[in-house]
Amino acid sequence: STTWIVPIIYGDERLTLPVSDYLQKEGIDISLMTFPAVSKNRSRIRAFVTSEHTKEQLDKGAEVILKAATELGEETVMVGNNFIQVPKA
Repeated sequence: STTWIVPIIYGDERLTLPVSDYLQKEGIDISLMTFPAVSKNRSRIRAFVTSEHTKEQLDKGAEVILKAATELGEETVMVGNNFIQVPKA
């Protein structure tokens, strides 16, 4: 992403809400956007990244995002402009 807001797109509204809850319980500060704020099946979680974040914090955030997708059965996640294949559990 070219801004400090990094969209994490799971797509399906039924998955985005549980993922959002999971990330917040793990201490990841995010914002949830669902229909009608975004198009149907384009629900997203927005992470806010600043220069104050350490590499360790960013690594933990990425790890938790992939762990949430794995545990909730998602196969692909779009982070920024990149599709990421989720590792199998």
